[in-house]
Amino acid sequence: MNHKLGGDKSKIKIVGQYFIEVFKASGLDLSRVQFLWASEEQKKYADKYWSQVIDISTKFNLADVKDCSVIMGREPTDELSASMAMYTCMQAADALFLGADVCQMGTDQTKVINMARAYCDKSGGQYRKPIVLANPIISDLYGKSKMSKSKADAAIFVDDTPAVVKQKVMNAYCPEKQVVGNPCAEMMQYLVIPNVQTRNGNIINLPVVFDTQNGKRIEIRAVQDFTKAYSEGFITASDLRRNLIREINRLLEPIRTHFATDETARELLLQVQSFSGSQNKTEAQNGAPNGLYH
Repeated sequence: MNHKLGGDKSKIKIVGQYFIEVFKASGLDLSRVQFLWASEEQKKYADKYWSQVIDISTKFNLADVKDCSVIMGREPTDELSASMAMYTCMQAADALFLGADVCQMGTDQTKVINMARAYCDKSGGQYRKPIVLANPIISDLYGKSKMSKSKADAAIFVDDTPAVVKQKVMNAYCPEKQVVGNPCAEMMQYLVIPNVQTRNGNIINLPVVFDTQNGKRIEIRAVQDFTKAYSEGFITASDLRRNLIREINRLLEPIRTHFATDETARELLLQVQSFSGSQNKTEAQNGAPNGLYH
């Protein structure tokens, strides 16, 4: 309904299966996770689901719906199809329909979840409000907007080779002493440092060690330590790029290995890469399908 992958549900499911393999390769313990396919759940409980979607649509006006259009990569001023308006109501219903206690998403998705929370108030306490955990959106490698599937050279994909990662980071926008709006600094803050300090769900306080151009080694144990060191010039842009390349490639290596050695994963990757058309291909490579919940 939001025109992802041309609306082809078979392609959407293949990309969903691909992302499950990515989660597995990233270390997710699948024995403690249940994946639900939206299409199957909607068919199984059609009366309950569609009644809720329609009820949500009666509780908000078109301006409210258009204000949530950022979830589809649109702006409130863009022209939306009727299906896109309905899609917003469907996504608002999803968290309540699935009984989710916590909704984890990017900050660009918070408006529609806040719509769902507002619906709980409008429904007289019939539904429990989900907790919202919103992840920061990383700037694209140009430092102009959010990292997007539509600009392949401005984003890092999980199947990028070490050489491609190096090239992208070396060409990325990375102003000295500036943390906000600096994609290299944001990746270090939101991806590298939290990952290095966590193993199997436990905080181990392992430092990120920066090898600087002047021969010094700086140990970073917290995000605030990094932002202070970078903004004051103790870590230069060159230091940041070089160490970020190493750490990003370290994070991606298990995923690369999995897709190179696991036959099922490799076949899914080839199918995803084979989808024709620039829109479909980039969406498949970098955009998790909204038909998959985890």
